[in-house]
Amino acid sequence: MRSCTSLLPLLALSGVFASRVYRDLNNADCSIYIDAAQRGRQRTDALSSPDSIQHKERLRQKFPQTNSHALGEYEKDGKFVKFSNIPYAAPPIGDNRFARPGTPEYNKTKNDGSRSAICPQYQVGWYPAAEEFIEDMLLIPALPSKWTKKINVDDYEKLNPKQELDPRSSEDCLLLDISVPKHVWDCRGKKGRFSAAVLVWIHGGGYISGSKDDIGNPESLLKTADNEENTGVIHVAFNYRLGAFGFLGGGDLMDEYGTPNAGLWDQKHAIDWVLDYIWDFGGTAERMTVMGQGAGASSILHHITAGGGKSKDLKPKFNKAILHSPAFFPQPNVTVDDINYKTFLKLSNASTLDELVQKDTKRPMWANANMTYSSSYGGFRFGPTIDNFFVPDLPGKLLKKGSFWKGISLLLGHQEFDGLLFTPPWIRDNAQLREHVKSLFPSANEAVLAEVDKKYKISGDMEPKSQIFTASDFFNDLAIRCNTYWLGDAMSAGVSPDLLFVYRYVFNVVPAVHGHDVPYTFVNPNPLETEIWPRYTADKRKVMNIGRPGQFAVPDNTYRPGDDVMDRQRCDYWANAPYYTPSDKAKFVVQNNLG
Repeated sequence: MRSCTSLLPLLALSGVFASRVYRDLNNADCSIYIDAAQRGRQRTDALSSPDSIQHKERLRQKFPQTNSHALGEYEKDGKFVKFSNIPYAAPPIGDNRFARPGTPEYNKTKNDGSRSAICPQYQVGWYPAAEEFIEDMLLIPALPSKWTKKINVDDYEKLNPKQELDPRSSEDCLLLDISVPKHVWDCRGKKGRFSAAVLVWIHGGGYISGSKDDIGNPESLLKTADNEENTGVIHVAFNYRLGAFGFLGGGDLMDEYGTPNAGLWDQKHAIDWVLDYIWDFGGTAERMTVMGQGAGASSILHHITAGGGKSKDLKPKFNKAILHSPAFFPQPNVTVDDINYKTFLKLSNASTLDELVQKDTKRPMWANANMTYSSSYGGFRFGPTIDNFFVPDLPGKLLKKGSFWKGISLLLGHQEFDGLLFTPPWIRDNAQLREHVKSLFPSANEAVLAEVDKKYKISGDMEPKSQIFTASDFFNDLAIRCNTYWLGDAMSAGVSPDLLFVYRYVFNVVPAVHGHDVPYTFVNPNPLETEIWPRYTADKRKVMNIGRPGQFAVPDNTYRPGDDVMDRQRCDYWANAPYYTPSDKAKFVVQNNLG
């Protein structure tokens, strides 16, 4: 029985790494010979001409932090060089707290990369129970009876206010790592060299946890992309602000000139940093791909819909993107953002934003931990919020209206059972599902709840696991699966597949739960040869099914292309966000000088 061992062949098929080139590994002058058939296809219009990379590279000065950064050690067999903990933005502390990221000050002291940090964070209180529940779902034939009992916030283990937070946590956390193939580093700046492609990783974690170090060593990915037919890939990973520090929102915050979605601004700043300075490391941003999983993938979705595709300042600086399970739970309405802001002020012992930015870091960090931990089962207290500027509306609605940045090639995918992680284990009928939907979205009216009953019908004749899997389809559709459908359809509509590449896959290798595909992306134990992957187009929706034959009653073979089996009507319904009712207070005008 064959099974998929890596997603890397899929990345190669999607054209992520490079145009076809021939590299003489013994060539002293580092020249690259491009296949003539491919040379004419290279895109020179990846970015608008006034902002072209070549123009910037001719005019800009060398980045001072690069000149003062110690050379990373050669990893293992000496195939690549790593630079750790480069500050890409000024520390978001003091008056810079809850503001857009700024440019770091020049520091003549050599940065040896030893000062590491993660952004302030805490895990949701329901996560340990969810891990145990998923393990029981996959390994135990009959579920224990304890999973029929509702889990409330009061049932979580109590937080100890005297407990130390993660010692790595610091608000001065806007750092990035760069891993460069050794031959690319050695050949940088030399005549005739061909710049390497760039892969920028945005970590997941529900917008409340995670860091640039979560994936570990990208060595296998770099080696797969580095051979005689490719110029190699430079890997970049960065931290961004999380939880209340990165995703406060609402009218009250903006009335005080605070910046909503600061974490998204951090990501944009990091990508812009790569755009400006990756040349110094041997790469070119014209061949930049951004890749993310979970919250990282849905962050990319928000960058693609940033400003409704109108504000040039928000135009993405990439033309290829890989989205693994883009998970995003929309806020029920903007009033919730105001409630979160006021709660955070109270727990931080502050009454205004001015008071909040003057607080010692420990009090706000504990306030963030308390609010994050007390998220209801399956939910997250913080995430992207509508601000009428960076996020003018929910992504699904923007994509449906055509209000997004076009011309970006995509590789989109989700897990077969992505929604299971977020599904309350006690839901065994539609009445319980209704109750939970109403708790998540108080604005959902009877018509919406009736559609939930109709589209996710849970029968009393089903086995308990089947009942739970049916309920999980709701969470999968709403938060993840439909995002890939909406984005794939919108981006491929009216565009020749010869000019724009869109691919979609479903990952069903056991256990096929949220986050399970990440190790397959960064590990490559002799992947199978694959047949040609059909592109996803608006009129021919082909989705690659990655898994083993017969697994979880899925008949598709490994890497076997098939029709889009997703219930399109369900996603078309959720695209209108019928559960979302903006309050009158949401109709505010965002200040042009946020932050």
